[in-house]
Amino acid sequence: MWKRSEVADGHRYRLALCQSSDRRRSFSLVDLSIGATAGEYAVLETEEVPVDLLKQGNLIEIADSVKLQSGARFYVDAHGIWFTEDEIRDWKRGGTPDEVQWSTEAPPRLPPK
Repeated sequence: MWKRSEVADGHRYRLALCQSSDRRRSFSLVDLSIGATAGEYAVLETEEVPVDLLKQGNLIEIADSVKLQSGARFYVDAHGIWFTEDEIRDWKRGGTPDEVQWSTEAPPRLPPK
């Protein structure tokens, strides 16, 4: 997660949806104003995110307000883990994480039940 102090007024940002080698999903800030690009673990990127939303740091509100660059929606659970709308749809149909077509090579690390 980014720090609010990293968000500068007058800059333009996207969020990169990332999954590290240990399968943890996270977000990183991409500052378009300085030509920054997403890091090595980036899987997807959002459209431009309003600065005021970034300063609030409310991931669920950002997911409700901003789409992925593809135009698809994404969702964030109570643990801060992101999921694409296709992943959510597959999970609801299949019932188990093993039956989901994940957007990443490996499934995300999910919290214990």
